[in-house]
Amino acid sequence: MLFGRGRVDRGSEELAESHGLINLHLSMSAQSRHIAKIARALSEPARVRLLQELAQRGSMLCMEVQRLLRLAQPTVSHHIKTLAEAGLIETERQGRHLRIRLNSAAVEHFCRWLQVLVERGSVTR
Repeated sequence: MLFGRGRVDRGSEELAESHGLINLHLSMSAQSRHIAKIARALSEPARVRLLQELAQRGSMLCMEVQRLLRLAQPTVSHHIKTLAEAGLIETERQGRHLRIRLNSAAVEHFCRWLQVLVERGSVTR
């Protein structure tokens, strides 16, 4: 990936190297890539609202999320998939239904990372 999201074929990588460009994705640590994935997941208000609701309720079925957010089932599925891939929620199949719950450990880890960032920033002021 060169300066953003998406896939880059081998020819594009060679062209970039010949022009002195860097592959930003490869230069980032695994933690930085994961934090960026979490940030992208949190960039959608409906997903933030869902996390807030999960924090209050503990868990929800997919159909409850549909009613809460007033969104179509495919859209809700996309939001759930995005949050799960970022590690912010856990999913459990219960027959035909999908139960989701907040991954508190992952949220706490993200919060600690933000706290360290804030503390480091306040030292440089």
